[in-house]
Amino acid sequence: MIKNKKFSTKEVVILAISLISFIGIFPFCIIRFINKEWTIAVFDLILSLLSIFIFLYVWNTHKTTLAKYILSALFVFASLATIELKGVVQIPWLFPSMIGVFFLLDRKVGLFVNMISLTVSLFMLSDKLPLIQLLTFIVTIVSTNLFAFAFSLQNYRQQKKLVSIARKDPLTGVLNRRAFNEAINEIVMRQNRNFTSQSLILLDIDEFKAINDEWGHDIGDEVLINLTKAILKKLRKTDRLFRIGGEEFAILPYETNQEMSANIAENIRIAIEQSQLLTNKTVTISLGIATYQSGESYPQWFKRADRALYEAKEKGKNILCGQLSDADESKLKQVNISAS
Repeated sequence: MIKNKKFSTKEVVILAISLISFIGIFPFCIIRFINKEWTIAVFDLILSLLSIFIFLYVWNTHKTTLAKYILSALFVFASLATIELKGVVQIPWLFPSMIGVFFLLDRKVGLFVNMISLTVSLFMLSDKLPLIQLLTFIVTIVSTNLFAFAFSLQNYRQQKKLVSIARKDPLTGVLNRRAFNEAINEIVMRQNRNFTSQSLILLDIDEFKAINDEWGHDIGDEVLINLTKAILKKLRKTDRLFRIGGEEFAILPYETNQEMSANIAENIRIAIEQSQLLTNKTVTISLGIATYQSGESYPQWFKRADRALYEAKEKGKNILCGQLSDADESKLKQVNISAS
């Protein structure tokens, strides 16, 4: 059903442009068939059918890469061919065509494609327009492209900023739960194709509620910020830190096995214990590790890491625990790999 369909922004753009193209071209196709302009009528019919085909293709497959290039080529060819077949009165079709290309393609690629289109159109129009009209055409079409390029650039920067905001925790500045879900799902899909050693570390501040109750939430926030800074100092550039809950964090060390991840996690645990995150009070963390096992789903992997963290809490906090078990939960073997 339509209400259950979910499309990305890129898919919506292609769907909208292809549908608008069909609605815009098909009436001309009918009129030209009525007027017995057979060549241009058949041409418009082909364009209409291709537009609706692209719409249905993206609607059913959610694939956009091929569709956006075909649709862009369709715009360029259609606008130039229409001018060739019907003359200079068809020049206005170049303007929506070039703007459509900017919506479909990367701005630099779009500008390159449109400059080629402009060059071809100038060869076609050079002997058909008086000089003043030709110059007017050049100035207006170039201005349109520059405005479209500027709009595309501004839109790209805004989207990039919004994506960054949506993926970052506003308090600590590290990646948030949304970014974590994306990252770990990507890892699982990659592992199913090309298995590499990959561990997940979960950590939680011990007695954080007591800190908030005794010192206030402002101090609690300060602890979270300072904790984040201390952790980042112990991570490699390829490792990623996420805040996935109030005082709960996740670390994805890049392609590390259980032993390597345990070393990273233990170094973090010691650093936090030795850091003065709170005046007159030692702040500690508990950590759990689970190394990905072939065939595991994201929830299964996360659940094992969460169990290891829970075990660390149960064993007295300020320790590191890990799970080196099979996917079968009944056979999970939990081992303490830290702090004796």
